Amino acid sequence: MANWASTSYRIEGSERELRKIFNVIEDFMKEKRKPVEQNASEEWEGNIVKALGATKEQMEKYYLRGFIEEYEMEDNILSIEAEEAWGLTDFRNLLKQLIPNITIYYLVIETDDNVFATNDTQSKYFSERFYVDSFINGDYYSEYFSTEKETMKYIAKILEKKEISKEELENWKKEHKDSEEYISIHECAIVEDGIMICYVYAKFIGNKNFKAFDIKNGREAGNLIYATIVEDSPITRERLQRLADLNKKYSFIFQLRRNNKIYFQTK
Repeated sequence: MANWASTSYRIEGSERELRKIFNVIEDFMKEKRKPVEQNASEEWEGNIVKALGATKEQMEKYYLRGFIEEYEMEDNILSIEAEEAWGLTDFRNLLKQLIPNITIYYLVIETDDNVFATNDTQSKYFSERFYVDSFINGDYYSEYFSTEKETMKYIAKILEKKEISKEELENWKKEHKDSEEYISIHECAIVEDGIMICYVYAKFIGNKNFKAFDIKNGREAGNLIYATIVEDSPITRERLQRLADLNKKYSFIFQLRRNNKIYFQTK
């Protein structure tokens, strides 16, 4: 069963192009058009790109397991709220191929797998940079923040303290590791447009299969939520290759994966 991410899109472009996308979405959502594939729902992202001209090859190539929940067009900005399996789908990439002159900003969050990212580098639409979820004294708390200072101030407040440092927070976590109480801080990854977020997997002596890997602590993650998340960029690939080279005696091989696809593997 998939973990579902909440993805927000803000799309800029000419009024004609945005209205074209909006009208296609509206036709499916209001059941004026039938889904493009048998057993598909009206909310499926694949309907939109297919109706806008996506080829059979593109539909098969791109990952489109996402569903539109809300949409509106205001002040020449098309806003879309979607639910997407495991994290970002390829909806935005294919939409951009079909209509090259539009600009698509997004914010995606799925806390179970620690997915929290945006390509809005200038905070034009999405200023959220930290997300806190916690369970304290029988109550759940969650909130977004633009700065680390605001984040720590909020944590101090829910712990009924005047202020709290990172070290003090880590000590609190250690003291409560066996209790139901927790505080989790998720920092937003800022991704350049076109760069993909992937999980790190690794295989080494004693392992037959690749497993999700926590680079920071140098061990198997055990659960995908603890795996290292990185951008699939030339710098990341170079660093992973260097790390593999430094650990040749342990036969380390690293992979970058997303949605069960392998995008890179060290030599």
